[in-house]
Amino acid sequence: MALEQRKTLIIGSGCFGLSTALALLKRGWTDVTVIDRSSILPAPDGASNDLNRTLRGPVGMNINLQINQR
Repeated sequence: MALEQRKTLIIGSGCFGLSTALALLKRGWTDVTVIDRSSILPAPDGASNDLNRTLRGPVGMNINLQINQR
């Protein structure tokens, strides 16, 4: 039985938006559209790119301990 295909619109081309689109495509979705208000990537005011950097990659526990001890 073929998968039911739905049109999918993802708003935002940051880390979460693009990784969601990639995951859907890897699972066989074919009609995935990503839009963003910025005309350049990465968006200068995006959560993973702006000065506040509200989205960060994971840091190991040992590194956190070393930083806290300084």
